[in-house]
Amino acid sequence: MINRGVDDFAKYLEFDSKNEEVWLKLIECYQQLGMQEKMVETLNGALEALGTSSELLRMKAELLMEQEKYDEAFAAYDKVIPGLQGEELRMLLEELYNMAVAVGAGLGFLSLTLTKRGATCRSSNLTLTKRSSRNTRLL
Repeated sequence: MINRGVDDFAKYLEFDSKNEEVWLKLIECYQQLGMQEKMVETLNGALEALGTSSELLRMKAELLMEQEKYDEAFAAYDKVIPGLQGEELRMLLEELYNMAVAVGAGLGFLSLTLTKRGATCRSSNLTLTKRSSRNTRLL
């Protein structure tokens, strides 16, 4: 039944690629089938067809985090931040901070530094730096 949904939604999008609800249903089908690569491919297609969508970018970032593709995930989150403000922005930044700490702990990082210009994680043999492309205040 889910496979039929994939076929139906994909066919629908051939005629109306601007329907975000159908893109989300197709992504959900791939999620239920455990097809993460197809989810990323579909998310990219949706973003190309619809332009920037905070919901789609967040979904993509979360999926990339699950796949341990951290640089790509944080790049996706970086595109979400400019469209947020107030409490929503504070909550996302807190979530990103917690993820950075968790990723750093899982990789054995000795330190994590967040500044106005970006984030740096350091261990004895590896340094990861994410520079902010704008004056985004992280903390």
